[in-house]
Amino acid sequence: MLAFTPSLGLKKPAQNELADIDVLNSNMDTIDAVIPLSNMARQAIINGNFDVWQRGASFTDPVNAIYTSDRWQHYFLNTGTSAGPITHSRQTVTAGDLPGSTFYYRVQTNGSGSGFGTDNVDQIAQKIENGVRYLCGDGKKVTVSFCARSSIPGKRLGVSLQQNYGIGGSNPENISGSTFTLTSTWMKYEFTFTSNTLADKLIADTNFLAVFFGFMWGDIYVPVFNSGTPETYVGTGNIDIAQVQVCAGDVALPFQPRSSADELALCQRYFEKSYNISVTPGAIASDGALGWEASGSTFTGTNVIYKVKKRMNATVTLYSPGTGLPGKIYNQSTNADVAALPERNGENGFKAIVNNVGVSATQLLQVHYTADAEL
Repeated sequence: MLAFTPSLGLKKPAQNELADIDVLNSNMDTIDAVIPLSNMARQAIINGNFDVWQRGASFTDPVNAIYTSDRWQHYFLNTGTSAGPITHSRQTVTAGDLPGSTFYYRVQTNGSGSGFGTDNVDQIAQKIENGVRYLCGDGKKVTVSFCARSSIPGKRLGVSLQQNYGIGGSNPENISGSTFTLTSTWMKYEFTFTSNTLADKLIADTNFLAVFFGFMWGDIYVPVFNSGTPETYVGTGNIDIAQVQVCAGDVALPFQPRSSADELALCQRYFEKSYNISVTPGAIASDGALGWEASGSTFTGTNVIYKVKKRMNATVTLYSPGTGLPGKIYNQSTNADVAALPERNGENGFKAIVNNVGVSATQLLQVHYTADAEL
């Protein structure tokens, strides 16, 4: 039987665990110095404090599979009447409300909606790289903790897991979670899952453990969230989430944010951009753009070295700083775009190439880019 403890505090750990936790908390600076970018050393979620939003800070009616806050992917299916617009956004914490946090994740609804299909769902998820291999197994437990609230009376939030064995691996397995009826004030919740055995499973290098938060779901997802009944948006208002953690075992450690630099670097292993952090990719912006002087050869280009080595060869998109259009390099000397493409994509970087048709030697060229290596 799975159990959960919604509370303002945490489950009390066993006496023999207290000393270990005290030592861990008192030595986190040392641990971070030794393993500065390890997302498994203390807890497994990246950007659980919702500090990093490289793709933008607000998304109205985001489509299925889009990434919103870094590492958080939105899954959406609605075959009924929309309760839109639905907005997913970054919000700033009121001082004193959530010690250790600056931002939180908000879903803003516009009515309860109607006519939802049995397979409808609106949820966000994070895929923990190698989470199956490192966190799961026969009898192993995983504890999800988070803070949440809602201005919608009686609004429920669903939480579940999926053991995904990766491309070419065994079939994914959903692990039923629970639902939490939120209040209008911040509350801390936790739920301990028992993972499935790995015996006789084929585990690919692309395996992950996915953590899901459901805001609306149809009949098909009732067993997944162990909710008893489907859930609509219920009404107009906000659903807020903050301070998400996934800890190995049945104890939710006290929430402790990483430094801003470490959190950003962890996110950049999966996605990075040349734009300033506050600028959405595709914007007209020269700050941060890569620039070079065209040569007189048939092709000209510039080498790009990533800020952080990617987990795999990234999918690169080039943007013109002058117009914001994708697949273009901006000729600053003529104020015109030139068609371009990335070549030699690797884990460490790529080369932005433009055919010198319409480009003359010594002209100044500029380009922005995004590099996507998500699971």
